[in-house]
Amino acid sequence: MALFSIASITSIYFNKNLSVYLVLLKLFSTLEFFTFSLFIYYSLENKFFKKIILFLNVPYLSIHIFSWVVFKNDFSVYPFLFEFLTFIIFIIYFFYEKMKLVNNNPIYDNTEFWIFVGIFIYFTGNFFYLLFSNSNYSKQFKYQLQIVASIVTITKNIIFSLSFLLKETPQITNNSISYAPDLDLEPTRTNTN
Repeated sequence: MALFSIASITSIYFNKNLSVYLVLLKLFSTLEFFTFSLFIYYSLENKFFKKIILFLNVPYLSIHIFSWVVFKNDFSVYPFLFEFLTFIIFIIYFFYEKMKLVNNNPIYDNTEFWIFVGIFIYFTGNFFYLLFSNSNYSKQFKYQLQIVASIVTITKNIIFSLSFLLKETPQITNNSISYAPDLDLEPTRTNTN
């Protein structure tokens, strides 16, 4: 992310070449998709959804290559919309999967949970930003959209930073309810003589 920001600023302000910036943006989008898909792949438990996230790399690359060919010197939102919508769905499934498990520790004590919260805020905020950015609204509305997108990005970065400061306790995951070992659950018999 930092390298992309430095390269973008260099290409826009010093080189004043929009085509270099667009190539950097498309490369960053591809790298971002593969990075987050790997992160989600290793975070999910369900093997079926793991296969789906790997399979989605093919349609994403197809959409991305198509947008490179058709929109050579222009910005296309379609690969980003596909990426954001895909990850929003998988993050919601991640939260569902984590809620199904019985843990001794609360879910918010986990660094992975807060990283997913940050990614979810980032993708949902930018998804709606991209949906409205190509519309014919006033300049003031587009300026407000940019402010919202900036706030979403700053919030994501704050959540990421705070998640790494979290002192994580070891997770003991159990799919069944555990009882104390000295608890006698045998039915009692009474003598009725």
